[in-house]
Amino acid sequence: MNGVRGSTLVLALVLFGAAIGTTVPVVLQAQELPKPPEADVTGPVVTVVLDELVTVGSSASSQGEVERREVTIFDEENGRILRQERYAPRDSLRSRSAFEYDDAGRLVQVRSHDGDGVLQWRREYRYTDWGDLEREISHGPSGRIELVTAYQYAAGELEQVTQYRFGTEVLWRRVYRRDDDGALSWDLVGAEGERIRQVRQRFDERQRPVLQQSFDQMGAIWEEVRHRYEDGREVVRRYGPGEQLLEERITHFDLQDSPIRQEVRRGNSEAVSVVTHEYRYDRNGNWVERYTVHFGEDGQITRRIEARRRIEYPAGGGR
Repeated sequence: MNGVRGSTLVLALVLFGAAIGTTVPVVLQAQELPKPPEADVTGPVVTVVLDELVTVGSSASSQGEVERREVTIFDEENGRILRQERYAPRDSLRSRSAFEYDDAGRLVQVRSHDGDGVLQWRREYRYTDWGDLEREISHGPSGRIELVTAYQYAAGELEQVTQYRFGTEVLWRRVYRRDDDGALSWDLVGAEGERIRQVRQRFDERQRPVLQQSFDQMGAIWEEVRHRYEDGREVVRRYGPGEQLLEERITHFDLQDSPIRQEVRRGNSEAVSVVTHEYRYDRNGNWVERYTVHFGEDGQITRRIEARRRIEYPAGGGR
């Protein structure tokens, strides 16, 4: 049976969420946070500092503001994250995660500590002789193994993923295969071997999802998600049993492929919730300011997010 190419299995490390920004000047009203400590690493690094001010409710009926900062330090030459820090309101360090790599450049360990330096969790990554991810091992604060995710391959294709609690107790398995027409399918199997659900996916020539069908234990479709791509926008419709439309989501993008507007409609309702994003970019095409507004189905503002991102290059390496 053929599954997903092992070489395409990616460890998703979220830096900042979606790359979105703003064309209007952003002024953070809250107190400026001090610059975080310098990175304890050697070699040329790039530091990216993201400051956000989140206001709940409209400006006329603000229910409160939350200030937050995230700092990511990475090796630009090799595209590797070295350290990630998150700060709580009023500049206190909330967490710090350090990323470690082997000589081949593969991520082998992530350690996360709280603001007082106490270990919160540790995650190990082990690989096959062919360089494919083989095991992901999650440890708790005491060092005890809490979860193990094991990956199995056949002829270079991902064939099965199994997750264990405490390293031995099976929680679930996901078994992959490809149909004769190339569509990817996988079964989610419970600890006792029972099939919980089956998912079938299709992708276009750019490897973008175009169709995802979820089947229940009896083989009936209980959810179908269809993607359509047009110039500057993506339309996603989610259906339930009997072709019942559950949700329609339309996302518009700018020339930088960053989302600038998202409209969500539930079922056949005429009411629409909207999220808008405005940007300001630097000369390298990186967004440096972002202004986001969330509107409820009644058209009222429910949340505003003002963000600034600062990219610091090493001495002599500025862009």
